Amino acid sequence: MFERNRVDNMVQSQQVGVPAEVALDDGTLLRGRFLMPATRPVHEVLNGPGLFLEFQTYGGETSLIAKATMRSIKLIAVPPAQQLKGGRTGGEFDPYT
Repeated sequence: MFERNRVDNMVQSQQVGVPAEVALDDGTLLRGRFLMPATRPVHEVLNGPGLFLEFQTYGGETSLIAKATMRSIKLIAVPPAQQLKGGRTGGEFDPYT
């Protein structure tokens, strides 16, 4: 009985990272990613009834941020991995570009 319940709920526990820049009330700018359920769209989670969002900075620190303290959220489009591999075209390769 317990094993079946755990298997049925496995999809709900999977999370994805959504890259973003968040500006807070105090002027702080956070860069990292929101950790969200894989089964729900980003805008549904951001506009949902929850008061906090799970955020992980690029340094690896995970925290909960109150939605009321956020002034703006900029979702960042990260290029797919295959575009990053073939980026060398003579000269120096700069991974930050």
